[in-house]
Amino acid sequence: MMENDYEPPRKKRIKSSNCVICDRPLADELSTKNPTVDGIRTLIDAVRIRKDAVYERLSPSIDDIIAGKIKIAFHRSCRASYTTKRNVHLVASRGDTGPTQSTSQIPDVTPRKRLLRADTTNFNIRTQCFVCAKSYKRNERLTPISTGAGTSTRENMLIAVIDRLDEEMRLRMLAHPDLFAYDASYHRSCYAAYISKRNIQAAKTRTEQEQSAKTLFEKGFKLFCEELEVAIFSANKPVLLLSELHSRFVEILRTVGADDPDSYRSWKLKEKLKAQYGEKLIFISQSGKSDLMCSKDLTLGEALKRVNSIQLEKSDDGSIEFVGSGSDLSDSIILHRAADIVRTSIANVSFISDYYPSSGDIGIEKCVAFVPTPLLEFIAWCTSQKAFESAMSFTDGCATGNLLQVLAICQNIIGLSNNIPTPISFGLGIQMHHKFGSKQLIEVLHELGHSIPYDEVRRFLTSVAEEDQQHEGAYIPRGIAKYNEDDVHSIVDAAIDNFDQNEETLDGSSTTHSMAAVLYQRTSSKAHMPGIPRSQHKSLDAAKYLEDNLAIFNKPHKRPEPKRVPEKSVFDVQQADSHRQAELRDLVWKVCRNMEDIDLLPAWSGFNAMVTKSEIPVALVRYLPFIKAPPTDFSTVYTIILKLISIAKSQGQPHILVTADLAIYSKAQQIIWDRLELQDSVTMRLGVMHLIMSFLASIGKLYGDGGFLDLLTSSGVYATGTAQLMLQGKHYARGIRGVKVVHEAMTRLFLSSAEIYASQNGLPWIDDEVHTLATNLQSSIQKKNYSSCSEICLLLDGKLSNLTNTISQFQAFGNGYSSTFKYWNSFLEAGDLLLRLIRADKEANFQLHLDSVMETVPYFHLAGRTNYARYTPIYVSEMRQLETKQPKMYQFLDRGGFVVRRSDKTKFNSVPTDQALEQTINREAKGSGGIIGFTLRKAALLRWLLTRHVSGEYSEAFQQLVGNKSEGNLHEELGPARISRDKADVTTITDYARDHCQNPFDLDSIPKELVNITTGQIATKSVQESLTSIPEGGKTILDNFLTARLIDGETKSLWDAIPKSKVATFASMKKALTFDKDRKMVLDPEVLFRRLLSVAKHRDIDMRMVLSFELTPVPPALFHDDGTMRKATKSDLADKLEKNCPQETELKSKVDTAYIIDGMSFVQGINESQFKTFDDLGEVVVKKLTRLYRNPDLAVKILTLVFDRYDVSGSIKGNERQRRGDIGADGPSHNIIGKRPVPNYRQFLKSGQNKAALIYFLSQYIEENAPQRIPQEDTLVIAGGHPNREVVREVSDQGTRDLESLFSTHDEADTRMVLHATALSTFPRTIVRCDDTDVLLILLYYQSRGHLSPEVYMHAGHSGKFVTRERFIPVSKIATAIGIEQCRILPAVHALTGCDTTSSFFRLGKKTVYTVVQKHQEALKGLAEFHSPDDEGLDAARELLLLMYGKGRKGRSYDTLDELRFILSSTTDKPVSSLPPTDDAFSQHALRAKFQTMIWCRSHIAKPRMRDPTEYGWVKCNEILQCVTTLKDSAPRDIRDLTHLFCKDTNCTDGRKCPCLFAGLKCIEICSCNSCPNTVAVLQDYADDGDGNGDED
Repeated sequence: MMENDYEPPRKKRIKSSNCVICDRPLADELSTKNPTVDGIRTLIDAVRIRKDAVYERLSPSIDDIIAGKIKIAFHRSCRASYTTKRNVHLVASRGDTGPTQSTSQIPDVTPRKRLLRADTTNFNIRTQCFVCAKSYKRNERLTPISTGAGTSTRENMLIAVIDRLDEEMRLRMLAHPDLFAYDASYHRSCYAAYISKRNIQAAKTRTEQEQSAKTLFEKGFKLFCEELEVAIFSANKPVLLLSELHSRFVEILRTVGADDPDSYRSWKLKEKLKAQYGEKLIFISQSGKSDLMCSKDLTLGEALKRVNSIQLEKSDDGSIEFVGSGSDLSDSIILHRAADIVRTSIANVSFISDYYPSSGDIGIEKCVAFVPTPLLEFIAWCTSQKAFESAMSFTDGCATGNLLQVLAICQNIIGLSNNIPTPISFGLGIQMHHKFGSKQLIEVLHELGHSIPYDEVRRFLTSVAEEDQQHEGAYIPRGIAKYNEDDVHSIVDAAIDNFDQNEETLDGSSTTHSMAAVLYQRTSSKAHMPGIPRSQHKSLDAAKYLEDNLAIFNKPHKRPEPKRVPEKSVFDVQQADSHRQAELRDLVWKVCRNMEDIDLLPAWSGFNAMVTKSEIPVALVRYLPFIKAPPTDFSTVYTIILKLISIAKSQGQPHILVTADLAIYSKAQQIIWDRLELQDSVTMRLGVMHLIMSFLASIGKLYGDGGFLDLLTSSGVYATGTAQLMLQGKHYARGIRGVKVVHEAMTRLFLSSAEIYASQNGLPWIDDEVHTLATNLQSSIQKKNYSSCSEICLLLDGKLSNLTNTISQFQAFGNGYSSTFKYWNSFLEAGDLLLRLIRADKEANFQLHLDSVMETVPYFHLAGRTNYARYTPIYVSEMRQLETKQPKMYQFLDRGGFVVRRSDKTKFNSVPTDQALEQTINREAKGSGGIIGFTLRKAALLRWLLTRHVSGEYSEAFQQLVGNKSEGNLHEELGPARISRDKADVTTITDYARDHCQNPFDLDSIPKELVNITTGQIATKSVQESLTSIPEGGKTILDNFLTARLIDGETKSLWDAIPKSKVATFASMKKALTFDKDRKMVLDPEVLFRRLLSVAKHRDIDMRMVLSFELTPVPPALFHDDGTMRKATKSDLADKLEKNCPQETELKSKVDTAYIIDGMSFVQGINESQFKTFDDLGEVVVKKLTRLYRNPDLAVKILTLVFDRYDVSGSIKGNERQRRGDIGADGPSHNIIGKRPVPNYRQFLKSGQNKAALIYFLSQYIEENAPQRIPQEDTLVIAGGHPNREVVREVSDQGTRDLESLFSTHDEADTRMVLHATALSTFPRTIVRCDDTDVLLILLYYQSRGHLSPEVYMHAGHSGKFVTRERFIPVSKIATAIGIEQCRILPAVHALTGCDTTSSFFRLGKKTVYTVVQKHQEALKGLAEFHSPDDEGLDAARELLLLMYGKGRKGRSYDTLDELRFILSSTTDKPVSSLPPTDDAFSQHALRAKFQTMIWCRSHIAKPRMRDPTEYGWVKCNEILQCVTTLKDSAPRDIRDLTHLFCKDTNCTDGRKCPCLFAGLKCIEICSCNSCPNTVAVLQDYADDGDGNGDED
């Protein structure tokens, strides 16, 4: 629009130090202080259009600014937002320019496009006439401006411009202040005509006439608008025809006297109405007809209805009305008109092309606002039946459950129509790149119209990186707010760690070894984040980014020392209340979780997520660029420290906390101790995640070989390799869960035993009120009622004080009673400490954190973790001293600043700062969407680092938009599947520990000595002393360390070597590869096997021959590492057999019965609360026995009590008794007198001598007191109860007599009971009271041979207070059901697959065995003769083992175990323990099984003649029978030369001098010894020549 006058306003002073747009200082943001001419012109054009405050400030000086006389500057972001064409258009269309535009301020009737500076940019003053703007004019050439004429020519032109009111020429002259300097050209005729006074006057007259006409048109348009507004914006909201509106406007123009009103076209009126009302009106095009116009407030559906019947009429007073008519339109026309309405609304969608949408624009509300209402409603009606039928508008409730899908469709349509990125398409593209980094995926989505293209994603990331690059001083990532002293959470802290990426480079060099760093901020006040301007570049110019040079740190000649503390109290546990509260909350969980009817309570973390109230703000995580240098180098650490200090200072923060793992922490501390000036600016923190990993390794070291590892693996919960790595601290999450699972399982055993102890001693236990509260707690957790859970937990906390006292008494008693109890109780304490460590982080409890961290140090000392033992006390000391040295930092930590919470969806989810680093930059960098593939491309890597947090912000916003059904607001341990899995794993380990191991808390069975609960191995004195001093021994070491090195007046340097831990564990008792008793070499069987196998594979050696050796110290398939036998669950076989017939809880027939009892089992089952003295015990025994005669259901006529013998030395069952905890002859013996009180009953029965004495006492008591109580004609027989254990004596009402025919030499009660059963076969029914699977199998064997009564039952189980588990196993019926052949092979099968005297096979249980027997019974019938003393049945035994290891499956066929070992080791990666034993090892095992089967199958003989067990796989050492594992060496001599050192001494009788003997191997030729004793028979079997002559001595 042209101006009427040109009078320069009064000039105002412009500050060059401020932005001309926002008038703020330039130092705060990126700025341009020397803009180009084009940049100035663009800004001036926008100023003139906007007519805003900037215009008011700059308009007086515009000419001087263009001429360069006044310097201006601006922020880049301000200029980009201010001058973008779309923003300028939006401001103009909203009427925001200048004063509010009233109806009277009507634009020009014949709108002329406002001339902008941009319209002159295509003009070339050198090649075009500056008057007519043409390069060519007929008959006239361009004349260049001559020297000295430029100024006068320009002045003449400006005078003419002012008179003519020619805005275009004015801009052209202003753009070229010196015509001569610009080499301007012109046509002389054009110039003369333009400055001619006559022509100027004519142009001025014409302009004045136009102004007069404009005034009349403006008056008419004002009247028209007033009339139109009454109709169009009324409640009726009519739809009007543009043609009728045009006619009415022409009529009004005639009324006001406008010239030639009929020449005014309808399209001009349409444009004026659009300019006047903007989006308030909607125009609908009609093909071949006049356009329709309606208010935008009219819904699309209503508009479509009214379009069908339209007629405009004039009322009597000339106003416009809406009247319906019955004209019909075709469907295609209706759709076309609807499309026009939608397209019109789409065209009005505002989009700022120069800036990307912010993450806030991806929210649901912004996405709805982005879509025009007509489009949103139309798509909703098309996709929703409910919305269509109701024809509701969006504002009235059109939004249905498919709103997000509707929005996605709408935005895809908008993007396709306007060719712009929409918030949803933009967010989807960024998220796909952030999550997966896949170009192909993004391009596919783009082709389908759902996503922005991959190039646009790259351009966005480059834009972010370029904006981040344009900074001065320290680099501050986007979103980090300034430090505010009043907001402690505004403090920024950091974490640093190494980042290693071993790329596959050609030469192996140039791999990534860098220092990674992240910043954390937890404030709720977010930093101002300006929009991201859209760059034109897709790739980042890394050359513009200047990497920081390394700050060189020269190590001092002497290591610096930390400042000593005045007193040791700084290292003590200082928050006892917090400590007790954590223990009490854990006890609540343990007690509730252990209740039988509480089965839906989650695991520990899930439970605490429901009951905790502690919350801290969510942290903002931002990445810093990598420092490409070795991360543990002193200069690298020094550089990152200086960089972080600089970042803190630039934020106004005087101090910064930095977390690192121990390797970096130790370097950083030495730097800070050496450079004292740094101590006021930075404090180092020790990464707790890495500390916990070290603590896990300490637990693994101290408890792994004591049964912890076996509980994890043998129970089947964890794989062996995984469990070993867990106990080395390698797998953080798995390691924690492994400890927690075993800890909970052992806690169950502990609480069960404690409950028995409480009952026996009259101590309080769990009452009904606690049980009710626990039930309510479970219900609240299921309902996810957080407040109720917290309230119930608080009530439970106050109800468990009595229970706590009972548990403390039980612990004190158990610790003093048994070393095994004390050892495993210390494991529970270590597990409790781990839970407190984790709780401190999860609940952001800083005081509990410091106390718990300090409690780990004794374990580090004991486990030999010397670096953590050295630095952890320093860390705790420095943190506590912050309270006085840096109060703000201490307050920050105390309010949760030492951990990071990344999500507010759940509670109990904070993690240590070093773990947050691992979960963010390290995990993301190596995962999908990470830096894999471009770590060697500097620009791509830098862009990833500078933009990862921004793309993550957009990705998270998009994720919140679409939601995630798979990830709710629940903790991961609260899901049903996870609750079930956790419970199953704990139950599995608990059952395994109870059924297969020594329960360390069962006071009735636990030995006083320290034993391995899984193998039964008794610890040596040194091992017992070491392991029972956990953690007290470590506390003593710690106390000495603190006193000598960290307290004032120290006597040692911090850097003096810490003595190596002398703690002996069960690992030091592993089976050694030597026969030398003075010195042992312990090698892990798996390691040795793999080493030997690897040697063999790389040498020209027959692998079949190699694998015929075990390649391990003992056969791992049959024995544990310490040489003890593997054991199976014998009862599984009994359970399988019982399923062949239904169980019977009572006997239906009443016939005369012979009742046989396992005497010792009977005596051990008596509750010690029933007696006090030995006479009382005898009376209880007599009463229980004689009561059986009075039971009418049993109809007992003869009762036989059979005892084991304990006077036989060299029993093959000796090892099993030792494993069960019996202390044999070495235990204390007691002189039994009737009136003497019975000592601790369970411990008393651990001694073989005590058992023998008690049996004799009870036998005498029965003989003296039972005759008068035994019914007439009934008898009671006692076998093995007299000094001569062969004697059998009958007791009746007539007195006693010997039964010489039954005098027996049997050692075990198992076979002796069967002997008596065969002797009583004339009775209609025989019942054997026993729970032993061995007895069941022997009875089945003899039942199949017809040596027993017609009815035979085994009375098993026991009666409890609430549940009765007694049952009668119908032996006769089972024998009939399974058949004679199976009955006869079962003893051999049982002996071969594991019984009390033989080994089981690794992970081949009795259930698997019985399945094989049932499937291959015909192939195994040879086992029926396995009990013969010769070689019969050995082939069938080998066949059984081959079938158990998979013979026949997948077409496998082999005849020997050695061949099977070769196949399995060459085709699978099974651990060595999963391979079958060698034929040599199996032969010895089969001999032991054969000997046991011979014993069982001679049960009917009173005095069987048995062969020497040393002929059947046993060897006698110091009068004790030991297993012969193999006859061969561990490995062939061909591979031993690379396995061990060669001896260099001629004396090969002592392992101290002969390494080969030390390793349990024979010397070979390359050894320096000659004809030493250690070469005997080594080469005999493996001579290279074919004549069979070896190098035998």
